[in-house]
Amino acid sequence: MLTDIVPDSSITWKRNPNYHTYDPFFPDNRLPYADGIQAIVIVDESTRMAALRTHKVERLGVPWDKVESLKQSNPELLWREVLPDATHVLFIRTDIEPFSIKKVRHAVTLAIDHPTIAAEFYDGNAYLLLWPTLPSFPTVYTPLEELPESSRMLYEHHPDLARQYLAEAGYPNGFKTVINLSAAAPRIIDVMAIVKEYLAEVGIEMEINVMEATTYGSTLYGKKYDGMCYVAWANNGIEDALGWANGGWVGSGGAPSVYNFGNVVDPISQEVFESLAEIMDPVEQDRVRKEENVRAVDMCWEIPMPTPKAYFFWVPWLKGYVGEVGVGPDPPENDGLLQYVWIDQDLKYAITGTRD
Repeated sequence: MLTDIVPDSSITWKRNPNYHTYDPFFPDNRLPYADGIQAIVIVDESTRMAALRTHKVERLGVPWDKVESLKQSNPELLWREVLPDATHVLFIRTDIEPFSIKKVRHAVTLAIDHPTIAAEFYDGNAYLLLWPTLPSFPTVYTPLEELPESSRMLYEHHPDLARQYLAEAGYPNGFKTVINLSAAAPRIIDVMAIVKEYLAEVGIEMEINVMEATTYGSTLYGKKYDGMCYVAWANNGIEDALGWANGGWVGSGGAPSVYNFGNVVDPISQEVFESLAEIMDPVEQDRVRKEENVRAVDMCWEIPMPTPKAYFFWVPWLKGYVGEVGVGPDPPENDGLLQYVWIDQDLKYAITGTRD
């Protein structure tokens, strides 16, 4: 039960003594096991890492470039690589030239050396394509190697073809554009510096505009830009990208979703999204979704970027947890996995000398 919220600091819950669920493996045990749970907001990354190293927190998502050092400094910690729950994406204003032209969108994608960014910037700790759905949905997701050749090529590196497409689209000398970034994501600023060089090779001059986080959010959600915005977009639902990013869902008066950052208008997306609500057979639903996802990769309404792998570390005395991502205090919204966790105080004392 929620007991306290301190803005930008913490959220605290205490155990509900009359919670309705029992442990299915131990039917006499009423859940949850923990007396309480506190989520701590730690904005600074180095402070978060220090809290994990010194056992001030029991569980933490760890950036890919901190994983090896953490394994060395804290071998007692348990860890697991997990699929990201969001994809790094370049949202582009598809209602404004030049990005309203499909060949321009393809040209930008072809100009970027996706495999090299994944291999060298992320040291191999990145996925090339997690869009529009994640591999978490195997009946819908199509791996890169199984896509049509024209779509596979987009996530290789073909600057000559990019120049050809730009010329065919009416931009033989390229064009100028702006990528908007949040200052709260310094690694992305470094990635975009690399992308800027790739685009320059095909005649696209890209300015990097780094904004304070609040200003960036206002620019993104208000669609107050005419170029591109870099977003970590949570496509962790099976139809999220179709409905909210690619124009499938349309509100009253024809208004697009607030998450349709590129102002995509796609009648086919709308038709597919509406039809899925009428299809009762789940197998047929997945067939339609899979087909639409393959089409969406080709349409390139957004430009997915290499997305870093995700890692979770936790202390060994946190029992009932083995690295699940979907954790939260209440089912079914967040899977209710935290109802099973408990602290092995004896093990904690043996390792740290304290039970606090």
